[in-house]
Amino acid sequence: KNYNFYKMYLYCRNLWYNYGEVIIMDKFGTILKETIERKGVTQRWVAEHADTTEATISRYTSGIHNPPVLEIVKNISKCLGVSVDYLIGASNCETQSPNYPTDIKLLMQSYEKASDADRNVIWAVFDKYLSSTDKAELNQAMNVKEGTNK
Repeated sequence: KNYNFYKMYLYCRNLWYNYGEVIIMDKFGTILKETIERKGVTQRWVAEHADTTEATISRYTSGIHNPPVLEIVKNISKCLGVSVDYLIGASNCETQSPNYPTDIKLLMQSYEKASDADRNVIWAVFDKYLSSTDKAELNQAMNVKEGTNK
């Protein structure tokens, strides 16, 4: 009796796992495509920064293939600046945000909503507080956001 119960348990667990995996991987391609579009970068840019090919990224976004290696998913999430959990549909939050004080959270939320022109004004105000290293990092981050690699 116990053997049959255990066999049924394993069958159901495996069925649930496979079903859950299909849902997660189905979401991955859709979320990846939407994230690439929202970030304003190309599939080629993601491929170059995730150490894979443009064809691979295209297969993921079209749902033809799923990533065989989590390392690629990690690299994709890193270059797009989103969490792996968000990319695979396990979270609605793009990034895992630490417990920032309320004023910092509001600054970040406001910055995300700001136009490019307003963002330039914000950085002009902060310019006097930035070191030359900070400015170089900011310049690099802005180039990545624009999908360039200057």
